[in-house]
Amino acid sequence: MKLRRPVMTLWVMGALLTAFSTEASNARSRYEILYTQKQLGANVVDAFLGEVLLAVAKEAEVTFSFDEAVAARKVSVRFDKLSLEEGIKKIIHPFSYSMVFAASGQLEKVTILKSGLRSAEEPISEAERSKRTQAVSQPDLDPSLGPGGRQGGQDEGLPPSAPVPEVPGKEMEGDHGDQYPAGKEESGMEAPKHPAGDMAAPPEAKEQNPAAEGP
Repeated sequence: MKLRRPVMTLWVMGALLTAFSTEASNARSRYEILYTQKQLGANVVDAFLGEVLLAVAKEAEVTFSFDEAVAARKVSVRFDKLSLEEGIKKIIHPFSYSMVFAASGQLEKVTILKSGLRSAEEPISEAERSKRTQAVSQPDLDPSLGPGGRQGGQDEGLPPSAPVPEVPGKEMEGDHGDQYPAGKEESGMEAPKHPAGDMAAPPEAKEQNPAAEGP
């Protein structure tokens, strides 16, 4: 008996701790739903969304459709005297939803979509990014070149300039040095230069000055 007493003591202590933990959890998590005269009031503190929606469905006679991920989400909200539609929107925020109304205008069914839960700053998709950058990703376009934006300064739709025909035997002026007419070539030799005193006198000058000649 002395061996069983410590075991029984531990079991009792574990049960008490579990009870206190459950009671404390219930104290932190609570919800109150009130629906009167077509107005909805709620006081929800850290409660499961599925339990809150079941309470709303019971009070307002509305059908809800949602999955386990939606039901397991914890919510905290407080409001008073809102219309049924506005109150439900506050409870299920930020999920997307669809509502079905009867012919009389009474709300009948609310479907909550898990895929509708998105962050406020959703990243841009690759398709959207490619659309925004399509104009600047083309290599042959440059907005700084003016209308058309084509490199080379030629607008679309204009025919290319015709090539200049070459003339046989002649070359265009450019960086080729001195050019010569067709049929002539440069010899590479300069004409002989005669000093001023060595130039031969004309025959007429020799006849008029016979004294200039020697004996």
